[in-house]
Amino acid sequence: MTAGRSSFDLEFGKFVRARRGEENLEAFAHRAGVSMQTVGRMQRGYIPPAESVARIARGLGEDPAEWLAAASYPDEPLSVGPAHTFLDTNVFLPIGGVVGDGGRLTPAEKDELNQFECARRDRAAADFVLQIIGDTSFPVFVAGDVVAIKKARRALPGQIVLVEGKRDKLLLCYGGRRGGKPIFTFPNALYPPIRQESLEIVGVAVWQHRSADSIRDFGH
Repeated sequence: MTAGRSSFDLEFGKFVRARRGEENLEAFAHRAGVSMQTVGRMQRGYIPPAESVARIARGLGEDPAEWLAAASYPDEPLSVGPAHTFLDTNVFLPIGGVVGDGGRLTPAEKDELNQFECARRDRAAADFVLQIIGDTSFPVFVAGDVVAIKKARRALPGQIVLVEGKRDKLLLCYGGRRGGKPIFTFPNALYPPIRQESLEIVGVAVWQHRSADSIRDFGH
């Protein structure tokens, strides 16, 4: 894992939950110097940039090297400044939320750690990223993937889109229109299609990042 990159790993989530133990979430977050929402996301597997992981460990009075190892970082970044100094060609995208069970998006709280590092050219192609933890997007996406979204109101059939309804936002596959009505399906064929006129496209997936893999450009 690159030192400045935010990523996702379910094993890291287990590590954080074990470190917190029975401690109250608010108290644990206060000692760590982050919001309760960030602790919750870390417990689900979100990995902040390396320098943030080290800072959290110090706030908790624990060994940063142990936390960095749990996050699959090679070493503690003792001699570097802000995250952008690791790769000066890289920039950050805001993390818009987590896509979980039922393809529903849980919005991310505004927090300094809610950022994902990517190449400048990839930043220009997207507005924010989403993290995948559910199985409704399988096999296009798997748990741990990061998906970049470009705000849009239109899409082509076959594109992965973010749609907004009266209550939820969902990550679905757009199937075009039939009888004047939009057709949306889950990428996972085990889930039934969704036909709701109230759903509107608000974004299109433009690239995907998978741990230990390069960014996959959807080419749209």
